Order: sequence, then C-alpha cells, then structure tokens
Amino acid sequence: MHPPPGGKRQKTLRRLRIGRQNPGRAGPGAIGVKVANAAAALGMKVVGFDPSMTVEAAWQLSSSAARAASVDDLVSRADILTLHIPLNNHTRDTINAARLALMKKGATLLNFSRAGVVNEADVCAALESGHLHTYICDFPSNALAGQPRAIALPHIGASTEEARKTAPSWWRNRCATSWKTATSATRSISPT
Repeated sequence: MHPPPGGKRQKTLRRLRIGRQNPGRAGPGAIGVKVANAAAALGMKVVGFDPSMTVEAAWQLSSSAARAASVDDLVSRADILTLHIPLNNHTRDTINAARLALMKKGATLLNFSRAGVVNEADVCAALESGHLHTYICDFPSNALAGQPRAIALPHIGASTEEARKTAPSWWRNRCATSWKTATSATRSISPT
C-alpha cells in the first residue's frame, strides 16, 4: 500500500528539474570532463573549477561550461556539486564545514573521488541540519549508514575492464617495490 499524498514518504522525496540545476564540477581529467559534458547535454548550466586543467581537457569540455574563480566560488554556485579530485595533502577535507556553509541550502553533493576529500563528520552535520539535502558517494561507512539522505554505493573503480587488465601488472610492480624496500631495510639493520 502506498502512503497517502502528502504523507511522510512524499516529504522525503524531492523532484529535480534537471535543466534548471547548476552542477558544479571540481576536478581534472576525463571523468570530470565527461560528467560536465553530460550535464551540459541535459541543458544544465555547468560551472567548474580545475586549477590544473590541461589544454587537451579544455578542448574536450563543452563550450557552455563556465569557469569558477575558486573552490569557494564553485561550491557557492552549484545546486549539485560533483567531485573528481585526487586525495593528497592539498585536497584532504576540501569539502568541510566552512565550504558546506557556502553551498546553497538544499544542494546535493556527489563524491566519487576519495573519501578523504570530504570531511564526513561535517557532511553528517550538514545533512542533519537540512542545509545539505543529499550526499552520494562510493565510500560506505558507519557514520553514513545512519543518515537517511546519504547514499553510499560500493566502490567499483577496480571493476572496470581496464582495471582488470592493468591490476595484475600494478600489483606485480607494487610487490616488487615492497620486496626491494623490505630487503634493503633488512640488510641495513642486520648484524654483519
């Protein structure tokens, strides 16, 4: 049996008119460009920030995409923010309480980069306050499991055909490097 119109379930659902949304894209590379181009093809007004965009990536990007001046500018303009950035010392906690506060009330955040680029505690607080409407990622965690407007999908980045082909050589190289490091460390501490 379906809940009555105006019931509790209907209040948690929200319809989006795709053409009226302003997606923001943070991050370089082929995936970020493909996401931006797909959004533009749907009639969305795409805005992006990428301080290290290559000329080749720029040529592939839809000419309708606008450039944000900074990450703060990007998050303040986006209705839907997608992240496509690597995790390193400069990008850790890129999306934190301060940047979540800059986002439009009711915005959606999609993180398919790495878990650490988003401060999960700050995201949970923004979800609980209602400022952030939805958080979607592929990094399930106990904190997100209790959030009704968080969608955590399994991470399947290594499940692509390309990943299946390159994974054996990557692991072989990784093991060889680890073995060399371990044996040289053992030699340096072994009594002679």
